[in-house]
Amino acid sequence: MGRLTKSLILLSLTLLFVTCKKHQNFETVDQQIDHLTAFTKVFGYIKYFHPSDEAREIDWDKLAVYGVNKIKKVKNKQELREVLESIFTPIAPTISIHDSEPDKNQFIFDYLNKISTDTTGLKTIAWQHKGVYLGTDFQPYRSSRTYRNDFNLTRSIALFQYLDSDLLSGKEIRLSSLVRSKIANQESNAELIIVTENQKVVNKKIELKEISSEWDNYELQSLVEENTGTLLVGIQIQGSIDMEIDEFKIEYRPDSSDWKTYPLKNMDFIQKKAVGLKDWEINSTGLFEFEVTSDESNFGNKTLRIASKPKLYDQTPNVGETYVHQISEQLWIEIPLALYGTAEYTLPQSNASAVQKQLFNIYKKEIDQIELGKIFSENENMRIADIIIAWNIFQHFYPYFNEVNVNWDQVLTSSLRKALQDKTGDDFLKTLQWMVSQLKDGHGVTTCPNTIQLYKAPIKVDELEGEMVVTESQIGEIMIGDIIKSVDGIPAFEELNKRIDLISGSDQLRKYRALNMFGAGNRENKALFEIEKVSGETILTEVSRTSSANLYTAVREFNYPAIEMIEEDIFLINLRKITQSVFEENLQNLSKAKGIIFDYRNGSNSSFSMFDIVPYLIKNEVQSPNWYTPEVIYPDQKNMQLEHSTWTLAPKSPFIKGKKVILNAPGIVSSGETTMGIIDHYDLATLIGSPTAGTNGNTNFINLPGNCRIMWTGMKVLKHDGSQLHLIGYEPDIVVERSIEALRNNRDESLIKALEVITREGE
Repeated sequence: MGRLTKSLILLSLTLLFVTCKKHQNFETVDQQIDHLTAFTKVFGYIKYFHPSDEAREIDWDKLAVYGVNKIKKVKNKQELREVLESIFTPIAPTISIHDSEPDKNQFIFDYLNKISTDTTGLKTIAWQHKGVYLGTDFQPYRSSRTYRNDFNLTRSIALFQYLDSDLLSGKEIRLSSLVRSKIANQESNAELIIVTENQKVVNKKIELKEISSEWDNYELQSLVEENTGTLLVGIQIQGSIDMEIDEFKIEYRPDSSDWKTYPLKNMDFIQKKAVGLKDWEINSTGLFEFEVTSDESNFGNKTLRIASKPKLYDQTPNVGETYVHQISEQLWIEIPLALYGTAEYTLPQSNASAVQKQLFNIYKKEIDQIELGKIFSENENMRIADIIIAWNIFQHFYPYFNEVNVNWDQVLTSSLRKALQDKTGDDFLKTLQWMVSQLKDGHGVTTCPNTIQLYKAPIKVDELEGEMVVTESQIGEIMIGDIIKSVDGIPAFEELNKRIDLISGSDQLRKYRALNMFGAGNRENKALFEIEKVSGETILTEVSRTSSANLYTAVREFNYPAIEMIEEDIFLINLRKITQSVFEENLQNLSKAKGIIFDYRNGSNSSFSMFDIVPYLIKNEVQSPNWYTPEVIYPDQKNMQLEHSTWTLAPKSPFIKGKKVILNAPGIVSSGETTMGIIDHYDLATLIGSPTAGTNGNTNFINLPGNCRIMWTGMKVLKHDGSQLHLIGYEPDIVVERSIEALRNNRDESLIKALEVITREGE
């Protein structure tokens, strides 16, 4: 055999070995992702839907990191099942993992046999989610199990009436009420209150008793100071409670004379309204119910019963209902959605005996030892855990999947693969941003600490007539009207699309924000621009990145004054600059003006917005768009219900009667679109420009281990007519497309069109 032949054989064997090794590694990664996917599914099902008390004792962020570390070492299906059971059975003793699809009807028989107890008097414990509570108290989202007070769920209510302060000024008043109560926990409290204009509070604590059959009388006296303004009286309650109120009354006297009865309205609580009681103000978290009853023991009088609700809403699964789902090619999980329980524990208790309790404490201690504050995105287990936590929240609670065409399971696979490949925190930030971008959620913004802060050249660009054109510049090297061909050697539109890929939202919003991020990079590195000047000459110029780069650029065009008369009796208001005081100073002139143009293209300031102006544009009360908060009791958004709500906005004087035009753009998002929804539906103004963002609904926040944070939309919003808002936005009555020629000649085409609309004859 010749030397050449031997060399060829050796080369062939080497290539075959390398190819086999690569194939083996590829299979290993795929297998690892399959195992992590199974863990991801089980993690979400148990965290959000298995109602055991043991599951509430676990730090789920730490469990995610703990579980990832164990799952990554799994080599086959049998090991996967054993490891999943070892991770989750201690906190969810009623789940089961099967090799084939189980019979759901069998669960209830096995469960009743396992708990071996009379179910009479037991409560049904099950998860209810209103949106999903993720630790942000000021948002409307809540999660709790029935007959439990999870996540420090605040139950508070104040029931009160405003009194005639002129009648009572300078007089002594006495508030009294009969009370009968029973209490669910020792943290509850109730008190009679009198509150004056300066928020001086006089109160009388009510002694709460366990299932009392006797009525106790409580009295509270106070002197009303001379010239007192607002004055209210009532009762305030916190916690889980069930109590009755009767003979609620106010008396007054100017001196030591006899007490006179103050004419409280609906003092017997008989008259109701759609929500609450007629003539009574109610400030409540919504977790209380009212019932007016006739009580023979108290002379047949009507009494008001106030009781905290054991549930967030009526819909709830029943004991025996399970959720069955395939978690891998050969494994299925069955998870009960409701369990029997007492006030102290759910059944069965996984730590009922001393030995079981010791084993549970050892398991919990192993998880608690993980120090999340010392693990960052450079750690692979942390990255995978973050993907698992975030993916599950969207899987079960993101309200816009019907409007977004996305294979969310495939996104999980791709995100896990990317996270396994990432090396730095900056790599992982892009992975999270890519995952959130697939939701097309305009609120979907991801931030991570310890990543490179991006900066850009202090310019603003836009796509005009197929070119990337400078529309505003704060530096001499680049002028308005210049055309950018490339940045750092990357063609301009390739650079734009690279930004778009990591931004979430509608097409118009993604592009708008990507333009704000155009050319962003490390502040230490100058940006190299290839520019076609207005003269036609092409040059290369290096520019320092001095402007902070984010989705909301600080470099703005259309930099008009806060308010100015641009033609006789026609005003232009720059909503980015206008303040309440300036608006009110000009209000009389505005109310009589021929027309007003509201420039919304740069958004509005944080303290005074178009929302504050709308009351002067209406003669009658108007309604908000339609808000829908998800009510979730089943995994994977099965049978998700939506709680509908709206609110109203009242008019203010003086009415602005002239023609109104709004210059709008994709930067109008969220609360801005709430305002635009009212304007659009009630035809309060002519809209000129381009569509708004197509994103609305209260935000929610995912705080991930390692301190990355994801903002997202937790509520669905529809337009007034019930049609889709998400991804569409509010489209203009008149579309204006900008031209390079107009830009170079300093002509604001949208403003010119607005003036035409106002001055048009016969309108």
